[in-house]
Amino acid sequence: MKDMYISSIHLRDWKAYTDATFDFPAPLNGKNVVLIGGKNGFGKTSLLEAIVLCLFGRLGMRLIGRASVGDGDRLELSYNDFLERALHGQALAQGRSSASVTLSFEGVNEERIKILRKWYFTGSGRHRADQEEVLIYEGHDENLKMIPRLEDREDFIRSYISKKFLVHSLAEFFLFDGEQVQRLAQKNMAAQVRQGIYGILGVPVINELCTDLREYAKYRRSGIGNIGDEKIDNLRNEILELEDREENVVNELNNLTPKLGILTKQFDQLFNEMATIQGGTYATLKEQFETKEGYKRKCDQLKDEFYDLLTKHIALSLAGSDLRAETRNRLRAEGLREQWEIGKMQGDKNLSKFISTLEESTPYIIPPLSEEQKKMLKQQIVNSWHSIWFPPPENCASEYRHRYLTENMRTLITERLDILDELAINQVNYMLEDIKDLEIKIKQIDAQIAQQSSAENELEVIREKLKQIDDEKEILKNKQKELENHLAGVRAQLNPKRQELGRLQEKLHLVGPNIKRSSFADKISTLLNSVIEEAIPSHIEDLSKEMTKAYKAMAHKNIVKKIEISQDCSVKLIGDSGRDIRDMDPSAGESQIFALSLIAAITHVSKRHFPIIIDTPLARLDSDHRKNVLEYFTQMDSQVIILSQPEEVYGEYLDIIRSRVNSEMTIEFQTLANDIGRARVKAGYFEGATI
Repeated sequence: MKDMYISSIHLRDWKAYTDATFDFPAPLNGKNVVLIGGKNGFGKTSLLEAIVLCLFGRLGMRLIGRASVGDGDRLELSYNDFLERALHGQALAQGRSSASVTLSFEGVNEERIKILRKWYFTGSGRHRADQEEVLIYEGHDENLKMIPRLEDREDFIRSYISKKFLVHSLAEFFLFDGEQVQRLAQKNMAAQVRQGIYGILGVPVINELCTDLREYAKYRRSGIGNIGDEKIDNLRNEILELEDREENVVNELNNLTPKLGILTKQFDQLFNEMATIQGGTYATLKEQFETKEGYKRKCDQLKDEFYDLLTKHIALSLAGSDLRAETRNRLRAEGLREQWEIGKMQGDKNLSKFISTLEESTPYIIPPLSEEQKKMLKQQIVNSWHSIWFPPPENCASEYRHRYLTENMRTLITERLDILDELAINQVNYMLEDIKDLEIKIKQIDAQIAQQSSAENELEVIREKLKQIDDEKEILKNKQKELENHLAGVRAQLNPKRQELGRLQEKLHLVGPNIKRSSFADKISTLLNSVIEEAIPSHIEDLSKEMTKAYKAMAHKNIVKKIEISQDCSVKLIGDSGRDIRDMDPSAGESQIFALSLIAAITHVSKRHFPIIIDTPLARLDSDHRKNVLEYFTQMDSQVIILSQPEEVYGEYLDIIRSRVNSEMTIEFQTLANDIGRARVKAGYFEGATI
């Protein structure tokens, strides 16, 4: 086993746990799995939430599934609200005004780390945010020493957890539940991959830094006033306007996400009602709706690709290969001229210095040269010097047509023209045929769904509600896509303007220290954005290999031979024929396998050896997928903790992992007065499933 494992978890007055301890033995001799059983509502998810918030505090809220969508119209629970609900219902009445979670880790050479996070509450149950306490102990054996308090305590704890264990942006790939896997699976594959790579690179943290840098730059510029350069002022105002537009679009996108979550939740509830009325037809209906959603997503994707093809490539393709070739040659010729002129200009700058030095160092000539002779000698030197640069090189342009282009721009334009030569003539026809075929399939499924429905009034009402919710979701998804395209357009304008502002500010670096500092902050922000985009391709190949390995191990259909990821994170599932087989519209289960493959690949590529903790991830999978997923995740090198329902890991599924289990326990639940519950832990798995 590598690095550290969780040796114990202690919960005090956390949710239903008044005082509970989970002790885990060292994962040795291939036994790395801890199996914790519990029925729904008994405290499995509460245990996962305790681990997340103990490690990350407020930053962990985005990993808490039930904190993102609340009851009614409430879309988000705050950190304080969540903690106030987490305090055990009898704690205050019995004189206890705090809750705590303690995680103990052990590793090689008997090294130990203990993290204690404690939350305090008022007599009325309000969270005392200013009194939250985090204590970290480390050492060997039982000789643990507490790390002393520092002034910047929160930053220190965040840095310590990131270095020793996980950066919070990676936590969702090591600590997850079935709902989280489903949410990830509902995203398009490119978005899933980009989210994974962003987690590896810590992009959310870098984005926070970029935002802070831009705010710092704005603050430094605010006291400068007019620096006398109208062009810079206008450019700065344009950037500020674009940044405001960017912020507004991002806020709109963030507001859409929970609304889609609520609609999805309502949609599932109506399906459950329909299943109760129709009996066994629920699975068929849900599969038909999921298949229809898959067709819609594919159709929308093709339409986006078609639009991208029309807006970016078609016009230049119609210009013809001869004109493109002539343009490339012209750009190369102007590039040669620019290099020649730069060299000539540099030489001219040094000519006067050369002549002056020569006059000072020339030996005394007898008889002395006359003024006319000196003038002729100097002219001869100038003529000889200029002869070095004439005539200009072959293939050099005689003048500029595109003086506004930089060398980097010429290279980018030439590369794009090269790509256009490879653009297939029939690509547009193929895409239109695929779009038409998908629209026909959608209509066919709509007809099948209509046939499945009965004529009862109650079912008619449910179908109408389902259609209404489906239409609302479609409107929100279209709005989301529109906002994403708008955001991409704003950023495409913003980055070049920031670069131009940086160049202009370099010319005015003598204006004052505030200008220098704001310019430096803008440069660093732009540089960090560039670094992120340049760093993504370096992880793509490793991620592609690991995802292929994981997908082939977990998917029961052996039709995917390779997962290819392009530089923009778009995904192809390559079959035996070498073609992308995504047109076959994978089932919801196979989409979850893709998400699980991404999770598994991230744990490998990130090179972090943190325990894997999984809360009920198998309930939505069929039997073959369930077996493969269990076998794959339990064979990892790290400690694996599985939180399972009774019907999830049992019988033949339990037999698959039996040899790797080193500890098993069950969460029991007791209902106290006023519907307050108490959870406790006992040794052994569910009755009848003991290992």
